[in-house]
Amino acid sequence: MKTGRIRVINIDWLEVYGLESIPLTPEYFTSKGYKVEVRSFGTPQYSQMFTLRKDGYDLFEVRRLPYSIKSMGGIFMDGSCHIRLTNFACYFKNPVNLIREFFASHHIQYRSISRIDICMDFNSFDDADMPSPKDFVKRYMRGDISKVNQNRMAAHGIDRWDGRDINSLKWGSQSSPNTTKLYNKSLELRQSGGKPY
Repeated sequence: MKTGRIRVINIDWLEVYGLESIPLTPEYFTSKGYKVEVRSFGTPQYSQMFTLRKDGYDLFEVRRLPYSIKSMGGIFMDGSCHIRLTNFACYFKNPVNLIREFFASHHIQYRSISRIDICMDFNSFDDADMPSPKDFVKRYMRGDISKVNQNRMAAHGIDRWDGRDINSLKWGSQSSPNTTKLYNKSLELRQSGGKPY
């Protein structure tokens, strides 16, 4: 790493698939000291979803009660659930331990990681011959630079009379287990606000 160049690598999304040993109801988590916010609708796979808050922070999202369970001829094992760390909790010192302790404390049987996003925040490339990230995007969109592998690409930005301002590029298909995204995090923070981390 060159002097003056900062790289920050974090988990930006962590969702784990598990099996309930006991019913992980909102009432159960309330009895364990969590503030529970139940969403009025579920997900395409689960009929119940809620957020768990403790000490003033949203920490976990719980998705449970699958619509399609094996005992009824479906696809999910009985007691299936997905637990996701909130984006805020992903930036704690050791988010993997946080979710590991959550599984152990509530007797959830670990099955697999269903999604993990790793991010690296940076303002410049290490290679001195590379342009700035903003110039890299412009050169890529002109066809001056090519990406090897992940040939599916999507761009997001603004098309104006005086030119295009591309603020994100994504490589990889929707069905691919691996995708890559380059985007303007500073712009995202300005637009979304409210992220103290």
